[in-house]
Amino acid sequence: LPSASEITPVQELLQAAGGPGSRGAAGGAAAAAAAAEEARLLQLAAAQRMNTDVRRAVFCAVMGSEDCVEAFEKLMRLPLKGDQEREVVRVVLDCCLHERVYNPYYALLTSRLCRASKAHRMTTQFALWDHYKELDRLQAAELVNLAHLNAHLLAKFCLPLSTLKALELDGAPAPRQLFFLRVLFRHMLPTFKGADE
Repeated sequence: LPSASEITPVQELLQAAGGPGSRGAAGGAAAAAAAAEEARLLQLAAAQRMNTDVRRAVFCAVMGSEDCVEAFEKLMRLPLKGDQEREVVRVVLDCCLHERVYNPYYALLTSRLCRASKAHRMTTQFALWDHYKELDRLQAAELVNLAHLNAHLLAKFCLPLSTLKALELDGAPAPRQLFFLRVLFRHMLPTFKGADE
């Protein structure tokens, strides 16, 4: 085990959340496997430009979890204060956009975050608005992932339809914006659940 002086801020955050670095000395092989997993996740975090300790800790909690329930619990246990809490949603959205193929894991996790806290819901809305402004710079896979995530959050009433008001629809939409809207509505409308269901 590392000494107290060798523990990084990311390891401290992960230990508080019950992440890979928190298993202690349960066994030599288990500790080595946990350390290897933590190192692998930190390398992935660096590759995705998670440049602060908070962003790396959130990334490790999200990517090191078995399912969205475990990830949600780890994220809720992270000792984050004020502006640091905003990074949770932003990291989840970044991870979602970087997937080659849409993964509903991120939508389920984001919907749990939105239901748990008004602050997460507002941060999600603001982060989506930021992404709407740069639709023309996103790759096709990122547009599809963003549209699917949006569709899920709107269809499950995690976010209001007014979230889409930030899309500038005056005049003819740009080709990427039109593509985004087509994917969004194609995915959202069949899965839309009414208030009576």
